[in-house]
Parts: sequence; C-alpha cells; structure tokens
Amino acid sequence: MFYNPPPSVKQFCRGLGRRAGLSRPHQFLLCVFVAGTLLSRGKRSLAVLGRTVGRATRYRGQLSRATRNPDFRTRDVYKVAFDDALTEETTAIEGKAAKRTWIVTLDDVGTKRGGLTKIENGLHKRKAKKNPGAKQTPPSKSHTFVMGLLITDRGARLPLPRKTWRTRKYARKIGKKYRKKPVLAAEMLRELKPRIPAGVRVVVVADEAYEGKFLFSVCRELGFGLITPVDSRRCFGDVAKGDTSTERTLHARGEALPRSAFRRLVLARGKESTVSFRRYTPDEIRRDEPRTFRVAHEARDVAGLGIVGVVYSWKSPVYRPRRDRKRETFKVLVCSDSSMSPEEVVELYDLRWQVELFFRELKSGLGLGSYTGTDFAAYERLVDLTLLSFLFLERRRLTGLASARAPVVRAALGTSRTATLKRDVEREAAANDLAWLRASVDTGRGRRRLREMLKALRPAI
Repeated sequence: MFYNPPPSVKQFCRGLGRRAGLSRPHQFLLCVFVAGTLLSRGKRSLAVLGRTVGRATRYRGQLSRATRNPDFRTRDVYKVAFDDALTEETTAIEGKAAKRTWIVTLDDVGTKRGGLTKIENGLHKRKAKKNPGAKQTPPSKSHTFVMGLLITDRGARLPLPRKTWRTRKYARKIGKKYRKKPVLAAEMLRELKPRIPAGVRVVVVADEAYEGKFLFSVCRELGFGLITPVDSRRCFGDVAKGDTSTERTLHARGEALPRSAFRRLVLARGKESTVSFRRYTPDEIRRDEPRTFRVAHEARDVAGLGIVGVVYSWKSPVYRPRRDRKRETFKVLVCSDSSMSPEEVVELYDLRWQVELFFRELKSGLGLGSYTGTDFAAYERLVDLTLLSFLFLERRRLTGLASARAPVVRAALGTSRTATLKRDVEREAAANDLAWLRASVDTGRGRRRLREMLKALRPAI
C-alpha cells in the first residue's frame, strides 16, 4: 500500500511535465501513471494504477480522462525524457578519444486483445488448426508498434520514441497516410541522427521484415550500418535472371559452400567483445552455454541492395524442441558495410535478441498490453507512459552507477534489469510512506488528514 508517489518519481515527472508544457493537474497525473506502473503488481488497468497511489478509486476517472485528452501530450513528454537521457550519455563520453559503436535494435511489438474487443486499429488473427480434430483457437486482435532500442557501449538502454503502425482502414478514417513498417523505422532513424554525438558509429540490427532496398538506402544516407538476415528467395544482382543454378540465390550458394570455406567462431557468455552491450547476471555467466558459429564472407552485388557484405552462418546448438549441439541452423546476413569482418557482423547481429528481452520486460514487468479500454488514442498514450517508466528506471540505474564507488554496488547496478530496479523503487516508496506516517501522527492536523485518508480508503480495501 503506497500513499504517495516516491520522491524520485515526483522530481522526474514534474520536471518533464513543465518542459513539455503540461498543466499542473496533468503533471500530477503523470506522477500517478509512472508510480502506478512501477509499483502495481499483477495485471494492470487504469483502475489498478489509480488505486496504487493513495489507494483511492477517485484517480481512476481522472486517469481515464487524461488518456483521452489531447492536451495530455505523452509523446512530447517522452521525447523530452529521451533527449535528456541521450544528452547525459553524450556528456559522459565527451573528451574521450576512443571510437565508439552504438547499436540500434529495431523490431515491432504486437499486443493482443480479445477478438471481439471494440478497440480500433486492430488486426484480426486466428490460428490455424493443427489437426482436423483440434479445437479452433478463438480469434484475437493485435496492435503493432514499431520500436527501437538504442544500446550504448556503456550498456545504457534507451528506447526510441515509438511509431504506431496503422491499418489502411484506420489510417483512412483518421485522415493519415498509410505507412509500412520500414518507412516508420526510417523515420525513427532520421529523428535519431541529429542526436548522435560526433565520433560514434551507429549499427542498426533488425530481422528480415526490415530487409529491403528502402531501409538500406536510408541507412547509407544517414551513415548508419545495417545488418539484417535475408529471405530465402533473395537473389544476387550479378547473376543472369534465367539462371537456376545454386549460384542464383544467397541461401542456395551458402548451403552449397564446402565446410573448408567457413571459419569457426565461439561466443561464450561474458567473454564476447560486445559484452558491454549485454547485461549478464552472475548466474548466466556461470552457465557454460557457448554459441558456436561457422562463418564465411564475401562482398557481392545483391538484387535491390547493391554491393553489400554477405555472411553465411551456421549456428549450434539448436534449441527446438530442446538444446541439441549436434544440429545447426543456417542464416544469411547482409551488411551495408562490406568491409566489416564476418565475426563482427555475426556478433553484432547476435545483439538483436536484446530487443526481445526489452519487449518481455515491458510486457511482464511494466504491464504493456494490459489496457482494457476501447479508445486507441488513449492506448497510444499508455504505451508512451510505459516507455517513460522504463526510461525512468534506466536513468535511475545510470545515475546510481555514476555515483557508486563500491565494486559490489557497481556490479549489481551493471547487471540490474527491470524487476530488480522496480524493487528499489518499492523500497523507496515504503520508506517515504513510513516517514509521512510518522510526521502525520505528531500533529493534530496530520492526524485529521490521516483519519480522512483512512475513511476514504474504506471502500477500496
């Protein structure tokens, strides 16, 4: 039970709210949203968020109205918070001559709702039957947001401002132009470019949904590297169109290469050259689960992409249905920088899994996708607030890491993820509540306020 938002949340939200031009009531509701997201447990809804701070149901209606109010500009608030975080990261590396690489992992996250929900901009999905006698899975609706996670060489994880993917029908209804996911991703990268400090190389990693001529050309224009896997039908651009040999498609050529054409690469947890981008716990490092790759590389003209680096990669072990070191999976990666070594390409692409961990923390740790309303614009604001809560935890971790001197504390902060960071906020909130209760019982006015709050709590308990 928490009566007040923690002091750190108040300070964080009020400063952002002022700079983003929010009214004082909306600044307060921003504190309630972020504190509720961080302190509530289990499935979240507007009612749960409202009861978490003050445990009073009166906040539910205020939160509901705020999410539908266009003056509650959560997108602007998040952009201010992201710029602040990126400025701090830039300040931390000023004056250090070492060349740096930052990673942007791109992907789209889907949040499922019931198939009969009345919320707009949802895609209906129904799983196919596995066998004729199987029970049909009920349909569901999903909503898609294109997201990017910027990971610096110091291990900071800064979510880029989200982009909403809209169906053609919904875009036409609200008077917006329909845009594909790669177009949204390109817009996200163009907004990021002016904010990147000089001397930092940015490499974008994405899955094959973003593999194509458009995004490759945008990354070349911005000076970013791009690594993606390719579809099995992708062909070389310097092979005759009617050629049906194994030399025509990238996958066929890679699978036909002899074993002697490949070099061996072993990535062990905690020993990769990209370990600073990861956040391994001591237990994870102790588990001996190396990934073994066989890689081959060449610079080729690929249809639609131009001259790129092509990396053929076999990976072991295979985890389906369980770990099997005797089996290998095959993947072809293309890199916009053809001079990059195959080992570096494979290791950087291996960081793409960090965005999946990020999505898991948003969903399981911060309740993304638990919104139960039917207004999609309100849902977009709730996504912004969830990202803001994640960014608050990350900035809190980086601040603690900068001031910590004890090696044990630094090691703990260096590997902390959302669940651990949330527990620290819960401890701060509990200590703040105890101090408030002690101060309240010492004065007559405080005791009256306490009685009034307990009386208001009675219906909510």
